[in-house]
Amino acid sequence: MSTPAPPTRLSAPAPPWRTSLPSPPSRVSSPSLPRRMSFPAPPSSKSLPAPDTTISSPAPAWMMSFRAVASAIP
Repeated sequence: MSTPAPPTRLSAPAPPWRTSLPSPPSRVSSPSLPRRMSFPAPPSSKSLPAPDTTISSPAPAWMMSFRAVASAIP
């Protein structure tokens, strides 16, 4: 009775807890890295401000659109 008590306690909360903790964080780190790389991957952001600066005409129109969207968010 005294022998199975110590081995059962160390074998239950010791190995399962340590293996279960690093399991979930490892999986969350995987999709987090590729998702962040996908954002800066598309050079659409650099192409947008390029033509906008050259065309001084639609500058105010674009600013008005941005202002409307910002006002609608809050």
